[in-house]
Amino acid sequence: MVPAIVIFGVIICIFLARKNFSRSGRLERQEKLAYSYILEARKLIAQQSFGKAEQLLNKSLDISPSQEAHAALIETYRGKKLWLPAALQTERYIDQYEPLLAKNDVIGFKNAAGEAYLYAGHFKEALAIFSELLRIDKSKQTEYYKYAGKCLYELGEKTKAAEFFTFVHNRSGEDTDALLMLAVISYEQSRLESAENYLSRIFFLDKKNPGAHFHMGLIYFDQKNYEGAEKNMKSALRGDEYRLKAFSILSKIKFAMKLNGEGMEYLEKGLSEIQAENSLTLQMRYEAAAMYETAKQFQNALDQWRIIADASPGYRDVAEKIQTNARYGHDRLTDFKVLTKDPFNSLCRRIAEYFGYTVKRWGKISSDFSDAVSEEKSGGEYYLRFYRGDSVFNERQMEDFCLEIKRNGLSAGVVISTNGATPGAGKFIMDKDILVIGPRALMKALKYAEEGVRNR
Repeated sequence: MVPAIVIFGVIICIFLARKNFSRSGRLERQEKLAYSYILEARKLIAQQSFGKAEQLLNKSLDISPSQEAHAALIETYRGKKLWLPAALQTERYIDQYEPLLAKNDVIGFKNAAGEAYLYAGHFKEALAIFSELLRIDKSKQTEYYKYAGKCLYELGEKTKAAEFFTFVHNRSGEDTDALLMLAVISYEQSRLESAENYLSRIFFLDKKNPGAHFHMGLIYFDQKNYEGAEKNMKSALRGDEYRLKAFSILSKIKFAMKLNGEGMEYLEKGLSEIQAENSLTLQMRYEAAAMYETAKQFQNALDQWRIIADASPGYRDVAEKIQTNARYGHDRLTDFKVLTKDPFNSLCRRIAEYFGYTVKRWGKISSDFSDAVSEEKSGGEYYLRFYRGDSVFNERQMEDFCLEIKRNGLSAGVVISTNGATPGAGKFIMDKDILVIGPRALMKALKYAEEGVRNR
């Protein structure tokens, strides 16, 4: 007879074997699912649907971290131009999988990480990578020198950067990127003859080069050769990298020529093409707001200041500008409702003038309205109510208004309402000399009061 302990042991072994088999099957199914996510993500990447691909790859990595999913995730970040995540993910990939990679693959991924850091504006990190590549890979020295030179330039080491670009120029002789950077550095160091020589060399190699045209335009602009500057800036518009900069300079050219209308047209064309905010676009918006303000186009100015504040809250004096010009908000009626007592009454006085009344004295004042006794230009006195409550002016409020007219010994009145009046309030108007001015007419009055433009 087999001992019970032996039978129990056999049962345990069978149970564990079945459990391991079940676990193995479950893991296999999960790995297949994770791989299916990668395959689907690859299709999406080919279609440039990087956002959906990223979601699938993260699902795959949650199930089963894999080298292929990590590599594909880097592609999605680069496709979406998320350069810092791309750089960080590439460095993690190298750290994790370097023992499995060929030397050339490691170099390729390091180069990709350096590029991503450069595009992300992390120049120190990029320079460290390209400096390392200069030591370990002699096959692409020119390329690494050029990248390292860009990093040094952005870090403010322009003289050293020029040495790197000179190396590239001496090696190739026809690298327009290196020649352009040498021209830029020469221009910024006020060596204009040297800058023009480099730009002339670029035009010999590529007469349509947008960067060369842009910087030649800058030189002409500084020399007040506005015709030459405009011609070159228009040519620079062909390059995506220079379009916004060129629009900005074209506007300055026109402003310098006292052609403010044309200057604003160029500036507005540039603003219409902005896709993401940066130091250049913020400066363009600030300049546009200043021109709008000068032209008394306060709404347009306020729109630009608010965009700037959203992107960069501490930018120059924008917060102060917004606060000072809050009354010129997009919805003038809404802004009219929230003014404090003194500014509200001051604005009401201007509104009265617009409609042909002169305020003699103020009557009742509340959060929703302000009353005044006014004299019309043609003679006679009227009781005015400037109503700015959230609700439509109704019957009860009209009854109160009629009582105030009587208390002041008058027979006529005018209600100026941000919301108009209810139909029921009309019965008080039929047999009385009372006029109701609604939001449309009030909006014109507000524009007059704020901008000094009569448009009745």
